[in-house]
Amino acid sequence: MAAQKSSRRLANRRSWAVRFLLIALAAFLFLKAVQIYGQIREKRQAMADYDSRIQTQIVVNEGLADQANNADDYLEHKANEEGYYLPGQQVFQNEAG
Repeated sequence: MAAQKSSRRLANRRSWAVRFLLIALAAFLFLKAVQIYGQIREKRQAMADYDSRIQTQIVVNEGLADQANNADDYLEHKANEEGYYLPGQQVFQNEAG
């Protein structure tokens, strides 16, 4: 009879130990999942910020490409405004006021 009580107590203690370990493991996994979720959210936000910066830079680059493609026309226009003309270029001025 005493042996049965002793084995029951030991089984009861093991049962509580197993329960405690399972609860501790579940709590640890839950907290780790929350931590990882937070990191994922931060990385997604950083990716969205980078995407926005990339799109802005693409627009800037397209504008610079347009300027580079039209550089000769732009320079000629600015030179003409300053009174400089290419040799042989015909210049018409509007004298009507």
